[in-house]
Amino acid sequence: MQFVPGKTNLKWVPNKQVSLHERVTPNTVARLAGTIYQLTQGTLLTADALHLLLLSHPAIVIKKRTGEYACIAGLRSFQLAKSRLPPDQKIPVTIVEDVLSKDVRDFAASETYLTHLMYGLGGKAWDIGFERLWEGIDSYILSKLTPDLKDKSKLANHLGSNRRRLSSSPPPLKSQLKQTLCASDSDE
Repeated sequence: MQFVPGKTNLKWVPNKQVSLHERVTPNTVARLAGTIYQLTQGTLLTADALHLLLLSHPAIVIKKRTGEYACIAGLRSFQLAKSRLPPDQKIPVTIVEDVLSKDVRDFAASETYLTHLMYGLGGKAWDIGFERLWEGIDSYILSKLTPDLKDKSKLANHLGSNRRRLSSSPPPLKSQLKQTLCASDSDE
């Protein structure tokens, strides 16, 4: 897997031209997005807040042969755009090149993992969700992206915890991510 795409480009495209990539299935997303998000209702955001959030964290897409776009990462931004914005409204996306179809699932997993590692607020529920996310990442990817967190003891130490505190039964998803992505899959 190539971890850093060759060329990227920020572009504004109509919301209706963006769909979920076929290799990023709802099951993949549910496995990756097992963390609890602070904001479970996107309706709490004003239009300005939504615009700022999407501009700061655009969905990451590849351009399909049809001229439309397939989302491969930035799944929360994708979810917000799909659930809150009209189909004709333009949204910011980062178009990446040089991501092979066979690497899409690993790219999505890597981006989700790194985003939660970088921006997660911590706490017991976050620790459990992050552990679930960490367990779903291929060990090769972990060794390439965060070699110091490649075993569970080191992960627990990073989280300020111990192996026994990390639970094997994460809390239920409070996010509507899986439901929204399932709906977007059935639209195709």
